[in-house]
Amino acid sequence: MLCGAKQIAAPAADGNPAKAAAAILEALAADPVPLRLALGDTAVDAISADLKAPTEELAAWEHVSRAMNFDD
Repeated sequence: MLCGAKQIAAPAADGNPAKAAAAILEALAADPVPLRLALGDTAVDAISADLKAPTEELAAWEHVSRAMNFDD
């Protein structure tokens, strides 16, 4: 397991391997090539859930974070 990576227990039939291979080839041919590619509903849902909390916290504290500049 990669450092910092989450292990997700995926259902046995969580996606079509042929579609996954086609999606990877499509991503590799893209310009720019995506740094990350979530494949399947489980992956997209897990990543979306993980990103939601820090995004909400950033928004809640944005006014404090942006108030750090010197006054004119």
